[in-house]
Amino acid sequence: MTGPEAEWLQQIAAGGDARRAAVSALYRHYAARFRGYFQRRGASPADAEELCQDSFVRLVRALDRGTQVDQPRAWIWSVAQSQWLDWRRVAQPDTEDIVDWQDVQSEDDPAVRSLHLDDCVRRQFAAYTAAYPAGAQALLWASVEQFTAPEIGELLGRTPGATRQFLSEARKRVRGYLAVCQEWLDDSS
Repeated sequence: MTGPEAEWLQQIAAGGDARRAAVSALYRHYAARFRGYFQRRGASPADAEELCQDSFVRLVRALDRGTQVDQPRAWIWSVAQSQWLDWRRVAQPDTEDIVDWQDVQSEDDPAVRSLHLDDCVRRQFAAYTAAYPAGAQALLWASVEQFTAPEIGELLGRTPGATRQFLSEARKRVRGYLAVCQEWLDDSS
């Protein structure tokens, strides 16, 4: 294992005084990301916070049981994914139906056009996420978290080559969803 995550996980597994500092560092690094992950899937902010905390409890317990970790970042995210899946089996949070969204006419003000563009991109990505949740998450891991293909592949249960192909297909699909936002991009130039 390499990187700060690997060191934190080793300190947590070892126990003792370093454990508390390592859990705190890991929490500071991942908590906001986990909450965002849970909220993008439909959890309320309060539920996302609870899911986040439960993910860290699950992570510590797994390390206490001697879980071996080869890909720290991928493993940390897999713990959050498992927490989400377990929660979904019990609670089915409401999601907003994007179908009711109506196009807003672009205005002459560049700031208003920019707001419309941002809103369009958010809504279209939400629609893409609803249709292709695995693809959306893989794109977020690649672009926001800067995960490598092997790390994403481990989370998705795919080889690195299959993961690269999956990401390529996901990018093509999301472009189709975002194409409707082009008018605001054209207007803002």
